[in-house]
Amino acid sequence: MPKRGSASPFSRNPGYSWFRRDDVLSDTATIDEAVAKLGYSPELRIQDVLDAYKYVQDGDYFLTRDARMVVVWALPAIPGDALSEDTKTGIADSLAGIIDHFPEGSTGQYIRFSHRDVTDRLDRFRAGVRNEGFFPQVGESILRVQERAARFGFFAHPLDADASMRQFERMRESGDDGSVIQAPRELSPQGISRGRYALVTEHYLIFSVDTSRTDKRGLSSVVEQIRSAVVLNKGEDALKRMLEDERRFKNILEEIEYAMTAAGLTVQRLDGNAVTQLLYRMLNPRRSVLSGAPENSGYETLTDALTLGDFRPGVAQCSVGTMIATSREGWAIDGYQHYVTSVRVMPEETRPAMLLRSLRETEGEGWCTINWSVPKQATYRRNLTMKHVLLSNQKDMQHIPLLASDPIKLAKREQDLDYVRNAINQEETVYHKVVRASVHFVCRGQDAVAALKRAKQLEKLLWNAGYRETLRGEAVIHHSLPMNFRAGAQQFIRRDFPILTTNLADLIPVYSGFPGLDDGRLMFNNSNGEPVPFDVFTKHATAGHALISGGTGTGKSFLINGVVSQSRAQAPTKTFVIDKGFNFSEHCEAAGGQTIVLVSEQTGDYTPICLNPFWIDESGSGAGGSGFREPSSSEYGYMLGILIGMLKAGTANEQGVTEPVTKEEMNRLMAHLQAIFSARQAGQELTLSDLTRSLEHNLDDTLAQSLARRLHDFTRGGIWGAIFDGPLEVNWDAEMIVLETSFLADAPCMDVVMLALFSQIEAYMKFRLPRSYRKLIVIDESWKVLAKQHLARTVAGFFREARKYQAAILLISQTLSDFRSLVNAEGGRDDGILANTRHFFMLGKSKQDMDDAEEMFGITQEERVMWDGVKSALPQFSEFFYLLRHKSNINYTALMRYCSDPVTYWMSSTTPRDVDLRRERRNHYLVDGVSPMQALQSAIVELSEELPYGTEYPL
Repeated sequence: MPKRGSASPFSRNPGYSWFRRDDVLSDTATIDEAVAKLGYSPELRIQDVLDAYKYVQDGDYFLTRDARMVVVWALPAIPGDALSEDTKTGIADSLAGIIDHFPEGSTGQYIRFSHRDVTDRLDRFRAGVRNEGFFPQVGESILRVQERAARFGFFAHPLDADASMRQFERMRESGDDGSVIQAPRELSPQGISRGRYALVTEHYLIFSVDTSRTDKRGLSSVVEQIRSAVVLNKGEDALKRMLEDERRFKNILEEIEYAMTAAGLTVQRLDGNAVTQLLYRMLNPRRSVLSGAPENSGYETLTDALTLGDFRPGVAQCSVGTMIATSREGWAIDGYQHYVTSVRVMPEETRPAMLLRSLRETEGEGWCTINWSVPKQATYRRNLTMKHVLLSNQKDMQHIPLLASDPIKLAKREQDLDYVRNAINQEETVYHKVVRASVHFVCRGQDAVAALKRAKQLEKLLWNAGYRETLRGEAVIHHSLPMNFRAGAQQFIRRDFPILTTNLADLIPVYSGFPGLDDGRLMFNNSNGEPVPFDVFTKHATAGHALISGGTGTGKSFLINGVVSQSRAQAPTKTFVIDKGFNFSEHCEAAGGQTIVLVSEQTGDYTPICLNPFWIDESGSGAGGSGFREPSSSEYGYMLGILIGMLKAGTANEQGVTEPVTKEEMNRLMAHLQAIFSARQAGQELTLSDLTRSLEHNLDDTLAQSLARRLHDFTRGGIWGAIFDGPLEVNWDAEMIVLETSFLADAPCMDVVMLALFSQIEAYMKFRLPRSYRKLIVIDESWKVLAKQHLARTVAGFFREARKYQAAILLISQTLSDFRSLVNAEGGRDDGILANTRHFFMLGKSKQDMDDAEEMFGITQEERVMWDGVKSALPQFSEFFYLLRHKSNINYTALMRYCSDPVTYWMSSTTPRDVDLRRERRNHYLVDGVSPMQALQSAIVELSEELPYGTEYPL
C-alpha cells in the first residue's frame, strides 16, 4: 500500500489469475463455466447486463437486482489546469476524508465518463436563438461547428463532415440507427494533442451497501414473498427488515453528505431519470444522439418499489436500446467497439491526479472506473502487527551475516509500516482506512483500430502496470458500469489491490477543463474541447466590462466579432462599436445595423456628421412629459471634460505640448454652460457656437475671451467644426451602430471625439433603453488616446455608470500595458476602471503581458505555465488565457477557445482576397428587388458553405 513517496507494505505479485476457487465457484471446472454461472453470455440485452433495478423516490436512492441500496452523486468538474500541487493535495485529502466515511462492508465507484453527446448543450443554445433577421443563419452556423467537432473532431474536413452530418440528420428523421456513417477526412492537427474533440466529461461518485436480502436471491425473493398470500407473514418480515436496512442506509448517507459539504462539494444526487440518461449514453452511443432516453417512473417508497415492481419500468428497462455482442476482448454496442485496460499493481508512489496524463494522452470516448470495497479494518491492523513482528525478527538476525537483510531496504520497510500503522490508527486525530481498489479504462469508438490503439497505449502510460484485457474483457467492462460493482466479483476478476484512502484519492481524476459560466448564453469551448456556456453578462461578476488583448494575427477581431454575433443572436442587445480599421462594417450591414464614418470634411463618399457635445436626450422628460430638462451632473461633467480636451488640443504646438487648463478656467466654463442651459427655450438644442458667443459677450472678461479663442478650431469656422458645432446628426436607434474612426485616428481631436461619443452613448442607454436591456459597447484601440489624467477619470465614470444599466464595455488592445497605462492615468481608484473590468481575454503568450498580469492580478507560477501552454489552431479555433475577477474578489483563470463559425467568419473577415470575393458574390446577388443587405447575406451564406475557412485555407 503506497503512501505518497513510498513502496507498498502489502505489495504482492498478483500474477495473472482470473478467479480463485472458493465457495461461490467451487463447482466450476473451467473459466467459461465460471463466467456462465455469473450470467455472462456472448450476446445480451442491455437490461440483462445492468444491476440497477428500481429508483426509490422518497429516499432518493436505487435498489439493485441483488438487493443492494445505492446512491449516485454527480461531482462538479474541478478546473485543474492551473492548480498547484499543494492545492491538488488538499483536494485529494478532502476526497479521502469523504471515502473514509464509507463503512466496512460497503463499496464505492468513481466514474469519469467522456462522450460526444452534446445535444443538451446545443438544444439550450438553439432555444435562445432569435428567430428574426440574419440571426437564425448565425445560430445554425455556430451549432453546426460544435456538433461537427463533437462527432468528428475539430480537425475533420468540414465539407466531408457536413455531408456526414446531413446523412446523420436523415437517420434521425427516419429513425434509422443501423446505417454506417462514413468518417470524414482529417486535416492536419497542427501539433494539437488535447481537446481534438468536443467531448463532454462527467464525474460520478457511487456508494453501495448490502441489505438483509443481498445473499438470499436478491429482490426477486422479496417480491415473491410479499406477493404470496400463503407466506404473508414471511413477506411482511422481509419487508420489515428491508425498511430497517433503509433507515441505516439513510443515516450513513447523511454522514457522507456532511463530509462532502465540509469539503466544499455541492451535494447533487441523481434521480431515476438522470441515471437512466447516464446509462443510456454509456450503452447507446449512437442511439443516444438520435433520440433521448425514455422516462423512468420512480417509486414513492421502498414498499412501492417492492410491491409494484412489475407495473412500472425499471432503470434497466428504460436504458434499453440495442443488443450487446461480447467477446474476450470487450463489447460491441451500437456499432461501437469497446476495449478495456486495467491496472494490475500500484506504483511505488502516488501523487494527486496521477491518472490525468494517461487520460489526456489517450483522449477519446469511454470511461474510467475506480471500484473499491471497504473490508474489515481489524484484519489489516492484525496483518500490520504480524509484519512488525517479522520485521523485528529480521532486525534481530542482522548480526548473523548469512541471514542479514539489506539494511537500507529494512529501514525503508520499517518506515512504510510505521506510516501505514499511524495512518489507520483509530487513536489518531485523523486516520484513514484501507480499501481494496481496482482501476479500469474503457476505450470505445466507431473506429475499432483507433479504440484498440488507445487501449494499448494505456498499457505503457499506466506506469507499465497496465494490462489490456484479452481473456475476460467483457466481464471487466460489466464490472466497470455504474451500480454493477460487487465486492464478490473482485475474487473473479482479480484486479484489486489494498490501498489507503489517501492513495485512492490521488488516483481519482476529478479534474477537467473550465466548466464555463452556468448562466451564460454564448457557447465557447474549454481547453479539453468541451462546449461550455459563457457570457460577460454573468451573475458571477459585478460588471460585464472586458479587455481583449493580443498581438496582430492572434484572432482578436474574430473573437470580438464572435462575442457580438453570439450575444445578438441570443438576445436583443444594443450594440455600439467604436471601430478603427473597418473591421465591423460588413458585419454591421449583414446584421441590419448602421455604420457611421467620422470625417472632418468631405472624404470620397463620406460626409461629416456632427456629434453635438451639448445634445441631451429629452424624450419624455420634464413635467408631464414636456420634453424639457436641465442636464444631469454627469452630463455637465462630460461637457466640461470635452471642453477641457478641446482647450488642450486647440493650443498644441508642433511638439504636441498644450497649455494647461486651470481651476479658474474650468469654473468659468461651467458657469457659462449653466447659464446658456438656463436661458434656452424649450426644444432648443444648444451648440458649441452658443457657448462661444456667451464667452465672447463680455469684452472685458479676458479669461472668457481667451477660452473662446482656444475653442475656435472646434467651432464652425475651425477645422473640426463640422464634427462638433451643430445639431446632432447621428441616429442612435438602430440595434447595432458602428462608428468608424479611421480618418480621425491620428487627429489631435480624437480624445474629444471619444468623450463626445461616450457622453451620447451614456445618455441614450440611460434615457432611451430599459435597464434590463443588454448593451454592448465595443471600443477598438482608439480608446488609448484617453490614457491622460484629465480624461481617464471621465472614462472611469463611464465605466461606473454603464455597469448600473447592464452595459458591458469591451476594450480591444494590443497589449495589457496599454490598459495598465489607462488605469495608471485614472489613479487606480477602488471603483474605477480596473475595479470594474472583470473579464480579461489574453490571446497569444507575451512575456510582458504575463509580467503585467502577475503584478496587476497576482497570477501564480502555475497560471503562467498554463498561459504559456496556449495553442491555437487557425482557422479551427483560437485558444486564449481567460481571467475572471469574480464578485467575491477571487480570480479564476482558465484556457478557453473560440471557434469561429463560417457565417460569422464571412461577416467579419478583412483578408483582401476574402473582401474581394465577398464583394463579387454580393454584386452577383444585387439585382432588382434585392436590397444590398439581402445580397450581402446571400453571399455570406453561400461562401460559408463553399469556403468555411476562407480563401486562405481552401479545401
